[in-house]
Amino acid sequence: MTITVNSKKKQVKKTFQELINDLMSSSSEKVRYNAARILGEMGDSKAVEPLIDVLKNDKNGSVRLYAARALGELGDSKATEHLIESLREDRNVDVRVRAARA
Repeated sequence: MTITVNSKKKQVKKTFQELINDLMSSSSEKVRYNAARILGEMGDSKAVEPLIDVLKNDKNGSVRLYAARALGELGDSKATEHLIESLREDRNVDVRVRAARA
């Protein structure tokens, strides 16, 4: 499956795996949080584990916030424990709020 990603300057076609790679390894927080956002919108449960990893380990609050949002959209019960942990322990209040909404 390929999805078209709109950026300010162009449209880019990315596969699910390319989005996972962006989420896990891009040096740009914008690329990582956009990958998390799109993965949530795609609705593929194969994204749950990488999103949990990002929620727990990414240094950028915006990326963790979008990971929490995506996990909420996916609705997979495997994420519940990790979302609760983020609600209790994340240093960023916006991530805690998003984890609560998820």
